[in-house]
Amino acid sequence: MLLSPSFQHLTDLGISDDWKEARQKLLAAIPAPLKDDVKDVSNRIHIDTSTWRQSPREMQSFGILQQAVWEEKKLQIQYEKADKQTIERVVEPLGLVAKGNTWYLIAESDEQIKSYRVSRIVDAELINEKFSRPNDFDLAEYWQESKQKFISSLPRFEVDVEISPAIIQRINFTGRFVQVLHTDAPKENGWIPASLCFDTEQEAREYILGFGDQIKIIKPVSLRRSVRGMAEGVVNLYSENER
Repeated sequence: MLLSPSFQHLTDLGISDDWKEARQKLLAAIPAPLKDDVKDVSNRIHIDTSTWRQSPREMQSFGILQQAVWEEKKLQIQYEKADKQTIERVVEPLGLVAKGNTWYLIAESDEQIKSYRVSRIVDAELINEKFSRPNDFDLAEYWQESKQKFISSLPRFEVDVEISPAIIQRINFTGRFVQVLHTDAPKENGWIPASLCFDTEQEAREYILGFGDQIKIIKPVSLRRSVRGMAEGVVNLYSENER
């Protein structure tokens, strides 16, 4: 209560005003000598789960999902998959999880527990039929296991490189596209051997080419050839425009 929470999550859940009221009551009940110290807590730590550039989020059925979770009632949902196909399914909602600023519905269907991205739930209809929650279900434990399975299933494309010292700090702060597996001590010329990991070869090719002559690919050799091919294509494109 004393830390500043994610107001976006509180707003999504419709409890931001309730939280503020409860927090004020808590502060009012604290003995006067301690009030300044307690107020200082929220002025030292602030939690913001939003991204720098917020994209519009459509969660028109979020209220219905919450109701179904609390009342343990079944839902009929229309869900848009990653390939844009829409499916209909009757589910038993077990909980809601916020990952960053993205909400997921955890629900059971056909004796399988799955995660559904809330922004992809096109429509949700409450069914006036109760269900029994599994006695051994633990939401946090399920999410942790599900997250680990997802991470382990992601594709990996590893690349050994040498990095110019001029850009090493930029490499360490570009986590969206690349994972730095490890770096070694600089060589005599100052360049730093490193191993990078990408989801796909195309991501690796485009990322490394974006640094021009500041990253040298050691292996795989096939990536060196494809990056060279891309670079030659760019040169040829602009050479034609200048003729």
